[in-house]
Formats: sequence, C-alpha cells, structure tokens
Amino acid sequence: MIKSVLQAIMSYVMSVYLLPEATIKEIERMMNSFWWGGEMQNKGIRWLAWDRMAYPKGLGVAKLYKARWTIGSGTNTKVMSDSWLRGKEGVWVQAPQDQGAYNITVNELMLPNVKVWDKVKIESIFPSDVVNRILDIPLFDMIEEDKLVWVDSAHGQYSVKSGYNLMINITGKMEDFVKKRIRIVFGKFMLHRRQNTFFGEFVKGASQHALDLKKGLFAMMIWVLWNNRNNRVWNESREEGPILGIKSRQNCQHDNPRTNQQQQQQLAWQKPPMDWYKCNVDAGFYTDLNKTSASWCLRDHTGSFVVAATSWYEGKCSITGGESAALLEAMKDMEKRGITHVIFETDSKIVEDAIHKRSGGNSEFSSLISNIKNKLLSNPNFVVKFIKRQVNMVAHTLARAAISWSSRCIFELLPICITSLLINEMI
Repeated sequence: MIKSVLQAIMSYVMSVYLLPEATIKEIERMMNSFWWGGEMQNKGIRWLAWDRMAYPKGLGVAKLYKARWTIGSGTNTKVMSDSWLRGKEGVWVQAPQDQGAYNITVNELMLPNVKVWDKVKIESIFPSDVVNRILDIPLFDMIEEDKLVWVDSAHGQYSVKSGYNLMINITGKMEDFVKKRIRIVFGKFMLHRRQNTFFGEFVKGASQHALDLKKGLFAMMIWVLWNNRNNRVWNESREEGPILGIKSRQNCQHDNPRTNQQQQQQLAWQKPPMDWYKCNVDAGFYTDLNKTSASWCLRDHTGSFVVAATSWYEGKCSITGGESAALLEAMKDMEKRGITHVIFETDSKIVEDAIHKRSGGNSEFSSLISNIKNKLLSNPNFVVKFIKRQVNMVAHTLARAAISWSSRCIFELLPICITSLLINEMI
C-alpha cells in the first residue's frame, strides 16, 4: 500500500522538482504513522527505527553472486565467511583452511597500526595460492570503510540490467522471443545513435562547412543535445550541461580545419599561467612484480623544475584505481607544501570524467574519486585536466623508474631520467 499509493502520489512531482528536505521528512512521518498505526491520528508503537525500515535493498540479491567486499579497515570483513578476494578463481577463501583462519577478520592479516599485509602471518595460515591472491589486493589508506560492491560495475553499484546480463552470460542461452525483443530494442538504439542518419549528417555538415565558427558551434550544440537525449532514452545515461558545452566546442574544433592546426600545436606540454604551478601525474602497473607505482612532477610558470616524487605499493591495482590514487597522492603533497594554485594533468580520461560527474558508488575507484572531489572543494585553486600520453612523458617516465627506487622518493633536484625530456619541453 505504501509503495503503490503513498509513494506513487509524489513520484510525478519529484521527477520535475527537487523537493525540500523538510517536505521529504514530513512525507516520511506520514508513511511511518500509516505503517505502525494505520492512520495519521493513531501513531501506534514504533517497533523499529524508520531509517532501518527504509534501508535500501542495496546488494541484497547481488550478494548471491558477483559481489565482494572492498577492504577499508578490514574490521567488518570475515576471512572465511565473506567474499573479499579477487580474480577469476572466485571471491571466497575456499575451505578447508587452517583452524586459525575461521574466527578472524581481514584486519588481523595486516601489520599493527599500518595498512600493510602481514606477509609472515598470512604465509603461516594459508597455502601459497591463497597467499598470492591476498597479497595481490592493494590497500589504500584513504579507504577507511569496508563496502560490499558489485564486481561488474566500475562504481560497484548493482543494477537489474547488470544482473540480467550476468545471468544471460551464465546460462548461455535465451528464449527466441527474448532474442527477438533484444534485436528490436537494439535496432531502435542504433537508429537513434548513428551519426550517419539524416539529422546527424546535416548537423555535422553544417559544423564542418560553416564559415562562421559561432554558427558551427551552435549546430554542434544541437547535435550534442540530440545525442545526449538518445543516450538518456536508449542507454540510460546522460551528461551534465557543462560537460555538453565542452564536448560541443571540442567536436566543433575537431571538425573545423582552422582549429586542427592549433590542436596539433597543443600536442606539447604547455607552461601554466603566471603565479600558477603545473603538476603532471601518472601511474605504472607491474603485474609480474605485483606492484603499482605513482609519480608526480611539479613545474612553475617558466617551465622550470620545482620538485617531484615517486612511490610504489604492493598489489595488482586496476588502471583507474592506480591513476586516481596517484592524483590524490599528488594533491595531498601539494597541500602539505602549502602550494595553492596548481593545475594537475593526468592522461586518464576516465578519471577526469568521473571527477566532473555527480554519480557516486561503493567501489574503491568511487571512494578515491570522492576523496579527490573533497580535495578540490577544500582547495578551490586546484584544477584537474586531461592530457594525452605523449604530453605526459615526464610523469610517465618517473612512474616507470619508480620501482627501481625505494617505496617513497622525493626529488628536490632534477632526476637524471627526465632531464632531457624536461629541457625539450621548456624550449
């Protein structure tokens, strides 16, 4: 009754307007009174707090398959009864194991007061195959809470669509009518997505041949809005207004021959404005060595070297996780040094896009992005930009060299490995 009537009454209004928090709380009080008492005047006895009653389902169904715990403090994740491992072998520690493994939590496999795996203790409890799988899991200091995440999503959030796709992959077969329905939906999707439709070709041609750049930009904006609408209808995704504006300008410049030459010139490192610094960031991934590295290099408005740092940690980190962790580490170091006006450059487009999107999640990547957003809020003169790999070679070279040095290095003097690169970029 509450779902089909009370909650349905305001669904249309909430799809159009953002209701005030006070109004939402009043609606919750009404539903609370109806649930326990049957009417507004008879409030009844509250046998359970409303925040527990209205607790979201989250990964309730997903716990059955393809869900695992990300390790924060490790205090809420049990070694043998929770899913927390990674890899194709599965997310569970398979029984039987040593008796000492059954009554401990994951944090007891770490060194005291340090977020590092206790390799000696792990090797004393588990066989070599399990030891390697545990040591492959990277530990991030900035992730403090254990969270259950959906494996088949970058942000760790379960959806009915991802669960359906997973079941289709597991069963390996579909009924004929389901296949037919999918083909119809996919056909509609392609009809609205293709750029070679009449409307897409018209706008694209208008932007390419417009003598006036403003007219071409206007035409491209129409196409981007049209494309975003189709993404919302057929792909259940959309982008925010500011991002659409940036995309329109970028696409218009790409299609305009007069701006292509300017873009070619920008495929080189650019000095920051006066009184600003530029910090190039990158990460390195070494699966065979079970290590992930990070690096950053800071330069002033003249392009001169200021300081650089490298680090590495054990664990097979995802590319997005490693890139976002490297960026967050650079931001923290700038804060400690009291440097305020900094442009951070990363060659990970996924990280930059995630920073500018409002969507959250439970995955390690989402937690790292959330920490980065907090840094940007507390430091209004921190800016994150995307650059191509060939423009980020200084940080890339440092990240590759990092595993040859100690786990944490600070360079107050210019490292030899990037001297020639930096001199060439200053010219």
